[in-house]
Amino acid sequence: MKFLRYLVYAQEKRRYHPLSLILFCAFTGLMRGLLEFILHDIPLKNTDIVNFVPFYLSLGLMLREMLAFLTGATRTTVEKSVIIGIFLGLFPPIIDALLPVKFPVFYGYYFLWDFTNIPWLGYNPAFNFPLGESITIWLSIVFCALYVHLKSGSFFRTGVASIAAYGIFIFNSSLLPMLTFRWFVGEVVSVDAARVIDATQLQLFTYRLAHVQTMIAAMLWMLSRRDLFVHTLRRTLHGMPFLALCLFGAAIADANGQNVFLALSSLSLVIILSLWQNDHFDFRDDGKTAPPVTQHELSGFTVLTLITLCFLFFLNQRSAIVLFIALVCSVLYNYPFYRARNSFPANLKIEGIWGFCAFASGVLLNQIAFERPAVKITALLVFGGWSSVSVWKDMKDFENDRAARVRTLFTVLTDKNVAFPRIVFFTSLFITILFVIPIILGGIFFGGAAAALPGIASLPVLAFLWAGHSGTLFRRGLIALSLYILLFAVLEKTRIWQI
Repeated sequence: MKFLRYLVYAQEKRRYHPLSLILFCAFTGLMRGLLEFILHDIPLKNTDIVNFVPFYLSLGLMLREMLAFLTGATRTTVEKSVIIGIFLGLFPPIIDALLPVKFPVFYGYYFLWDFTNIPWLGYNPAFNFPLGESITIWLSIVFCALYVHLKSGSFFRTGVASIAAYGIFIFNSSLLPMLTFRWFVGEVVSVDAARVIDATQLQLFTYRLAHVQTMIAAMLWMLSRRDLFVHTLRRTLHGMPFLALCLFGAAIADANGQNVFLALSSLSLVIILSLWQNDHFDFRDDGKTAPPVTQHELSGFTVLTLITLCFLFFLNQRSAIVLFIALVCSVLYNYPFYRARNSFPANLKIEGIWGFCAFASGVLLNQIAFERPAVKITALLVFGGWSSVSVWKDMKDFENDRAARVRTLFTVLTDKNVAFPRIVFFTSLFITILFVIPIILGGIFFGGAAAALPGIASLPVLAFLWAGHSGTLFRRGLIALSLYILLFAVLEKTRIWQI
């Protein structure tokens, strides 16, 4: 206990940085894969080894939340000690190399839909849980219990910590892989059935599982500050139209639900990251001392987003490419070294690229969908239309933008002595025409239903557009716009166009 007390004390003296935990998870995951390859001749590919990193990210952040809750310590304090537990992940290959074993050593997740054979005690060599793995799991559980006792002195909380840590390990090593495998691949109830599964299919499963694990880590990262989580929820309205565009594209591609989830979840992280970047640097430009998102939080979430996109990339989904493009544009739009947000018309063009990328992230779930000329034309219309409609958001920010000398359509024209109400009128008229065009085209090429339903759905959007340019009206307009786009997704999915 004295050694643990000294170890925890030494860790807590270190300066905190959120990237420390992420980097230790990366180090442990990559080194763990290398040790398995060197010590046990397990034929792992480079991408297989990278798959280890998200496991430690989700595990570490779950343990952090549990330990912070039971001890009352801050997350930053707990996180420094969680690194010790993560580091224990290097032990299993070393222990198994030193001990005599009766079974070939292999490590992996339990994914059979068979609850009777789950390695409840962390040991089952026939199901990828050799002795070294079991010893390390229990060492980690004991470490969590002793840490809580050290911090709280409560035997009750120590017992709860033991049970909770055990549950977290079972969830991450067995229950989550079982659920993920059943959803993405199917139900497999026996070892014999698992053996006939194609190796490529199993590898694709591990990429999808890694994606899910990274999404869990990202959610826990966002939940680490309640005020930041609430702030993010309030800002998510700005991302709803982009998610709707992704669903519209997925409907055109006739994509399955699993791939739609992968695209939507990845796009969600890109949207949140872009909003955080925008808020952080807007506050800095406005001279405010307490931005809602710190630079540390921004850096950590950027890494998690990049890791998520990497696994989408490993799955060879073209959606990953357009989402990387969207992320690059987000940096160019928000960061001070370029700050396209403050430059007209670069700000509008990047908005158009975001709209195109969101739409394409859905369409590219089926790579042959873009072979249709109508889809290519739709993608171009989305880019052009989004570049134009995005000026709507600049109406409500006109006064702040003029004070901060941000170049938008409105500040540029008012500097040329054009009256602001006049600009608003003609901008609103132009946006209205843009909404009318698809209604007319739908009526010409697909019939009455294709014109009537979008026409009705566009009315609330245009009503909020013409009612004024306050923040409240704009947010309501975002909801109406999202529903308008979702209608097109429903029409495409149900093929009502053909009525």
